[in-house]
Amino acid sequence: MDIRLVKTALATGVILTIFSCSSIKGSTDLNTYYGDAFFYPGYSKNKPSPKNGWVIEYKENAFFDCLFQGYKNDSIFKLIQKEDSFINADNIPMTLWSKIKSDSKKIIQGLPAAEYYDDELTKNKKHISQTCLCYFASRELDSIAKRAYKEYTKGQIK
Repeated sequence: MDIRLVKTALATGVILTIFSCSSIKGSTDLNTYYGDAFFYPGYSKNKPSPKNGWVIEYKENAFFDCLFQGYKNDSIFKLIQKEDSFINADNIPMTLWSKIKSDSKKIIQGLPAAEYYDDELTKNKKHISQTCLCYFASRELDSIAKRAYKEYTKGQIK
C-alpha cells in the first residue's frame, strides 16, 4: 500500500510539473510587455536586427523630446551632442514633430511631484528621466508610433 501511495504522489507531481510550466510567450496578461531584443543603434551587424527601425526612431525622438520638455535646459543637450549623436530624425517626417512634441509635453505636464522623499532638498524634485524612459517603453507610445508608421507607409503622412 505504501508503494501505491508513493507512485500516486510521484505521478501527481509529474503531471503538476508538466502542466504548471507554461511558456511566458503565450501569456494573455495585458501587463506583459516583451519589447524588442537589445541592439546597438547605428550598428549594421546587430543580431537580431531591430524589427522596425522607423517605429524605434519615432519612439527615440519622443523619448528625447520628453527629456527636453522636462529639463528645459539647452546646455544639457549641447553637452550630450559633443559625444552622442542622440537625435536621428532621418526617417521621421517633419509633419509628425508637432505630434511628438505635444505628446511629450502632455507627459511632462502630467508629471506629479515625488510622493516619497528623503529631505526638503528632494521634496520638489520630479522623476523626469524615469518617466521619459517609461514613456519610451510604454504600449501607448508603441501604438502611437505603429499607427504613425502605417499612415506613413500608406502615404497619408508626408
